[in-house]
Amino acid sequence: MESFVVPAWVLILSVFILLLMSAFFAGAETAMMKLNVYRMRALVRKRHGGARRADTLLRHKDRLLGVILIGNNLVNYSAAVVANVVFVRWFGTELGGVITTVSITFIFLIFADIAPKTIGAVRPESIAYPSAYVLMPLQSIMKYIVLFTNFCGAFVVKPFTRGVEDNEDLTEDELRQVFDQARKLPRNRQLMILNILNLEEQTVGDVMQPRESIYGIDLNGSMVEIRQRIAAAKHTRLPAYRGTINNIHGVLHMREANRLLQDPQSTKEDLINVLEQASYTPSQVTLSRLVHNFKQHRRRFSIVVDEYGVVVGLITIDDITEEIVGQFTLGSQETETGVITQIDEDSYRVTGNTLIHEINHTANWSLPEDGPRTVNGWVLDHLRRVPSGQTSINIENYRVEILEVVENAVRSANITQLPFDDDFSVDEPDQQDEPESSAEE
Repeated sequence: MESFVVPAWVLILSVFILLLMSAFFAGAETAMMKLNVYRMRALVRKRHGGARRADTLLRHKDRLLGVILIGNNLVNYSAAVVANVVFVRWFGTELGGVITTVSITFIFLIFADIAPKTIGAVRPESIAYPSAYVLMPLQSIMKYIVLFTNFCGAFVVKPFTRGVEDNEDLTEDELRQVFDQARKLPRNRQLMILNILNLEEQTVGDVMQPRESIYGIDLNGSMVEIRQRIAAAKHTRLPAYRGTINNIHGVLHMREANRLLQDPQSTKEDLINVLEQASYTPSQVTLSRLVHNFKQHRRRFSIVVDEYGVVVGLITIDDITEEIVGQFTLGSQETETGVITQIDEDSYRVTGNTLIHEINHTANWSLPEDGPRTVNGWVLDHLRRVPSGQTSINIENYRVEILEVVENAVRSANITQLPFDDDFSVDEPDQQDEPESSAEE
């Protein structure tokens, strides 16, 4: 009785099918591991079938990898055996074995390893979600085989994974990186989200309106003077104090102030009776904590004090909002602490009392914020003396052209961002004999 011989074309077709199966396992493995977990879970909430199955599989990565690797090894070894039969039949035992090794290695390396894994890495969702429909039933069929192999492999894996937590939660720095590189989000939205994250790091002292710029009413003044101050006010709330800003008696809401202005018979006592209690915030408090406090106590305004209880500034909810969304005006921006006027793409004209922080926020620059808070203080700190008239200096990669100096303080200047390879210099005559003097920031 003659033995049955499988036709060569059937064997070659079998190798081709096994090649496709190997490519499937290789591509599915890479695609599953490459999936964006947060995007996948967003699709799960939308009841996407493939995403739901992929999420279930990825909750037990050891089982998923077990199914894929067992299946991939089975089809690879099977393909090698079948191909060996074909080549031995055609070229003999010795030459056929060599041809099998070389050809199967090359073909499977290109078409069942490199190509599918590259595609899986580039298009993970397109590969992983359809693959999940096949891998789910395979995992059920091979459940006990996978558990046994994983149990055996655990003896090798455990020494290297002991103490390692499988934590997929993003850290704050990772979250910043995600939003910073989110290409599908408009840049202004990216910056808003990043600015919200920055609230945890920025303190009240970084963005407050300094003491010198506080506009309030002195209760020691006459009612005529108080009325004039109220009429000229540009704010919805004014601190009311006696003699000095450190002696604050309360906060006057402009709604009540306008009512008093309409009544010519209103007295100072009437004004004092409508004052709201002032709230105080230490300058070291983070902006995120202040937002929480504002919301909890339904406030929009707070007096800022230092560690000794001395008033150093004030902050409003609008100041925090501008930290998130940026300045509400374009071109020349007049703030409580100076004027910022854009000259061109890399240059701004500023007044000496402008806060360094506000310039960075407006121009998206990186002027140092760990030293003096104003342009005047920054320049004086660098020069160690008061500049004599118009002066041009380079501080780091910024050129500062001092336009006006009044009463030992920089009144106005142009600041230009330079390329990083510019030399740092001071373009003014040497005045070492001039006594050093200081100016208040």
